[in-house]
Amino acid sequence: MKKLIQVIAILLLYNIGAYSQSIKYYEKKAKKAFEREAYGMALLYSQAILKEDSQHVEALYWCEKSARKLSLLNEPARFFTHVQEAEGPVPMLYVEKEKQDTAATKKPLFPKEINSGKNITLIVRTFNKIDSSALNGTYIGLTNDGFGEGDFFQNGNDSNTSRFNIKPGQFLTVTASKDAYIADLSTINLKYNNSADTIFRNLYLAPSWGFPLPLYFDYNKPAAINPDNKTTTQNYGETHRAYLQKIDEYIAGHATGQSMEEKAKSESDIGIFFGYSVQANYDKLMAFFKTLKYYLKNGNNIELNIEGYTGPKEYTENNAAALASRRIKSIKNYLLVYNDDIFKKYLKNGQLKINEILPKKEPFENIKKENTNIYDPEIAKYRKVIIKEIIIN
Repeated sequence: MKKLIQVIAILLLYNIGAYSQSIKYYEKKAKKAFEREAYGMALLYSQAILKEDSQHVEALYWCEKSARKLSLLNEPARFFTHVQEAEGPVPMLYVEKEKQDTAATKKPLFPKEINSGKNITLIVRTFNKIDSSALNGTYIGLTNDGFGEGDFFQNGNDSNTSRFNIKPGQFLTVTASKDAYIADLSTINLKYNNSADTIFRNLYLAPSWGFPLPLYFDYNKPAAINPDNKTTTQNYGETHRAYLQKIDEYIAGHATGQSMEEKAKSESDIGIFFGYSVQANYDKLMAFFKTLKYYLKNGNNIELNIEGYTGPKEYTENNAAALASRRIKSIKNYLLVYNDDIFKKYLKNGQLKINEILPKKEPFENIKKENTNIYDPEIAKYRKVIIKEIIIN
């Protein structure tokens, strides 16, 4: 039981590990921006961290301190003023307060030659990188990297366009982000070119699907009374939940005959496999499903190429293809019942297709013959399907 609790803790902590790369990226950005007193950028990156981890200590500190350095103004900003189109959300407008520098130390915000000129209109439009369709409901961040001011605006669900009035003489970064999409950004250098009245920036956000995506199965699952049967009534959601419930069994099975030191390593290996492979990739599948429904609703025809595999111990010439096929079928079955059957009609009318691919050659030739432990993560990792690619027409 103690081992089970420890591994479950690892799985719970996965919610940190799964997005650790993006968190670490924003941590570095927030810290660097804060240290150079670019408080608008520090606030932007801190908010990105807190969106994922509301208790992140450093992000809370950076966010609080940056907010104190910035003020929400009701009057037109010195450098950024958002022009709101028709009806829509009110943007958050942050402008750095004047520092109380002495006359001897105070420096001009911009060089003389570029600290003048009429306002420029910046129009930012966001699109889906896959099909170049308008991407509404994005979060737009406009920041002046050199001085920490920022204008942050959430587009409405019915708009992919934001307008900003900006003054010349700046070096700006405009960033677009949205849940389940990879952010895009562009820089704008107005320090030496003030002639344009209007500047356009089109940003393209790609869905963060993370293909190829492996999805893992327990030994000989989905099961069948007849091993040659290529169909199953089970769906991947069911097999996944049952798989997670066997963590304690996997810890005990993998550690059989091992020393205390080896058992500790085995327990760690099992936790890592279930947390960072089994559960992590399931979460990625859920994120993909959320995005997939929008493409289908917009009339796109979509094909998913899925490869099926079996593990070394369960592989025989007779049942390998059948088991691999059942695993692919379980993904299709999951699509049929997911979220009140929202994909069912698309599978029925052919708008969504699953292409089943059974590899001609199994990938585990280098596995040591004496390693027949089905609980070993090195063996378990071969029991999977791989969503290889998505084709959108």
